[in-house]
Amino acid sequence: MKGKQFKISHKWLFFIGLFLFSGLNLFGQNVLQDLPTTKSWRNFLLDSTNAEEIIKLLGKPVKDKIEKSENSLNKNSDNQKKIRKISYKKIDNYDSVEFIFADNLLVGMNFLLRQNKLKGLAYDVSSLLPAKDLSKAFDKDFLIIYGLPKNSKLSDFEGQKETTVPKVYKQFYSLLNVNKDSGILVSVDNNNFKSGIKEVFGKPTVEVFPGFVQRIQIFSRTMIK
Repeated sequence: MKGKQFKISHKWLFFIGLFLFSGLNLFGQNVLQDLPTTKSWRNFLLDSTNAEEIIKLLGKPVKDKIEKSENSLNKNSDNQKKIRKISYKKIDNYDSVEFIFADNLLVGMNFLLRQNKLKGLAYDVSSLLPAKDLSKAFDKDFLIIYGLPKNSKLSDFEGQKETTVPKVYKQFYSLLNVNKDSGILVSVDNNNFKSGIKEVFGKPTVEVFPGFVQRIQIFSRTMIK
C-alpha cells in the first residue's frame, strides 16, 4: 500500500512540477506581446498621432487635463509649453495608460503594468515582466539610473549601457535608453527580502536587472533634448 501511495504521489509531483515549469515560462508573455516599441504602441505613433485619433479608437478617457510641462532636463529651453494628458484605465495588460500631447501631437506614453493579479489561488504570472527581459524585448541597451544629476541633458545618456556586473541593486531603480528620436524610461520593483538584505550589506547581484517592471514610459525627444 505504501509503495502504491508513493507512486501516486510521485506522479502528482511530476505533473505539479510540469505545471510550475510551464507557469514560469509564462512570465510576461501577455505583456511582451503588447509592449510599446521605442516610438509607438499599437497604431499610435510619437510625433504623428493626435488626441482625437486616440479617443476615436479607445473612447472617452477617464482623465483629460491641460497643464504646463515641467521638464527638469530642459529648464533653460523654450519647452515650458502647455501639454495635454489623457488617461485610460484597465486596457488589457495595463492598469492604466496615459497619453501626452504637445501642439496636439503625441509626445509621450506612460504604461502602468498590472501586478500580482490573482486568478483563484495562483498569481497571474503572465502580468509580471522580468526587468532582465527588457533589452531583448526592445532590442536596446539600458542604463541604470537613480535620479538624474543637476544640469544633465538627455543627450548625455544617448547610446550608453550598463557594463558593471555583478552590481548592488537598490530595491527600486530605473532603466533608461536614449536614442536619436525617442527614449524609454522603466521603473523596476526589486523589493523583496533578499534584495533588501543585499542592499543593506552591499552584496552584489550576479543577475542583470533583477526584479519586475512596474512602469514603462516612452517619449519623443522633440520635448526633451
